[in-house]
Amino acid sequence: MNIDIKLEKKQLECQDGINHAWIHIKIPHTSELKNFKLMPVAPKGIEFLPILNGLLENSQHEICIQKAKQNLDLFYEFVTASSALGQQTIHFHYSFLEHGHFFEDTVSVLLAIVPEEESDQIQVDRSVTNQVLEFIQEQENAKQFVQPPKIIKVDAGKCSPLEKKYRIDGCGGYWL
Repeated sequence: MNIDIKLEKKQLECQDGINHAWIHIKIPHTSELKNFKLMPVAPKGIEFLPILNGLLENSQHEICIQKAKQNLDLFYEFVTASSALGQQTIHFHYSFLEHGHFFEDTVSVLLAIVPEEESDQIQVDRSVTNQVLEFIQEQENAKQFVQPPKIIKVDAGKCSPLEKKYRIDGCGGYWL
């Protein structure tokens, strides 16, 4: 199993900067992961929002996937909530069972927090942006509600008093 984590931006503006993390989990064809857990740990001043995949998570944003046989793409969104500047490290702790053996490890990514004056120089990884947008679009397409057409059933046995007055019995027609 291999985990690859890419950030949309390797630099982020302080105070209300928003970023995405794309976590690609490559699962070998001969394997099945069981009880896969992933928990992001960020330094003070960086806050994770609910995972975009809509998976259940606890208050520390830890997710658990009971079984996985194919590659997974997970998308986290996080923001800067303080004016602290400098190099920060975000850790992603994960654990899983594979072929009856327990594995656990941590993947870390660096993020530079820069002043707002330098925010126009921040480079964006378009591959991450495109993956996030594609995922969101797929989610929106899956949520589209198709309203079935209304079926109007006419019961010839039930008529209003006015309709009975003008109906010709036996043929269902109306007086002209």
